[in-house]
Amino acid sequence: MGGPTLGQPGLISDGNTSVLFPQDAAKRVEIPNSTSTNIVGSALTIGAWIFVTGGSGTDRQIICKASGTGASSRKFGLYIAGGVYIPTQKDKLGFEVRTSGGHVDYVGGTELNVNAVNFVVGVYNGNDLRIYVNGVLVGTPQVLTGTVVSNTGTMMIGLFSDGTSSPFYGRI
Repeated sequence: MGGPTLGQPGLISDGNTSVLFPQDAAKRVEIPNSTSTNIVGSALTIGAWIFVTGGSGTDRQIICKASGTGASSRKFGLYIAGGVYIPTQKDKLGFEVRTSGGHVDYVGGTELNVNAVNFVVGVYNGNDLRIYVNGVLVGTPQVLTGTVVSNTGTMMIGLFSDGTSSPFYGRI
């Protein structure tokens, strides 16, 4: 699968390890669809410790689950926006979720710190989407209701679910 470098010194001081994603779109972690990754219900929280080393101005996927590239085929994703279409979103955290009530793709807050550890979290609570960076709510919660939809796509870490776009540069 063109896997990343495993067993690298971790971002956490207790000796845990991180996954290194060099500037190479072939590097990712693929998690096949299963009942444990096909998360449904009225709540979803995704979080990660990240260390961004590059890719400014490009979308960089932290984790996602989708069965295709169109918005209707996406289930959820946590990523760093490139600002290609909306320049004010450059290098900010994005979170998207598809529910029975619709699809919201939200980018908010301030630019993430490069070459530094960031703890990023996307939360869907049944009423809205929220984004947190280093424990602080960033931006304005975005209204979204309904149940998270079922999706049989592959879950990817470090790359978009199509297996070729939005590579992450750094450590997750």
